[in-house]
Amino acid sequence: MLEEADGKHAEAADRFTSLADDWRAYGFVLEEALTRLGAARCGAALGETVRAAGDARAARQLFLQLDVTSSADEAAAIARA
Repeated sequence: MLEEADGKHAEAADRFTSLADDWRAYGFVLEEALTRLGAARCGAALGETVRAAGDARAARQLFLQLDVTSSADEAAAIARA
């Protein structure tokens, strides 16, 4: 998150993606969703719309499983952009 806040979107996107994979392997759905959403935000900031949309859709599905609609809506907005 610090890299993202510092505008280091490429580094942050890679780190978020790696962490999301680790959280998926560990079985922690909320953290996977949050890190996929972070990757989506960074991808969007970089203009990587395909990557951002894919990460956003994955995050949205996970948030919906958890019934976290506000975050699912945020992910959906990124996916549509």
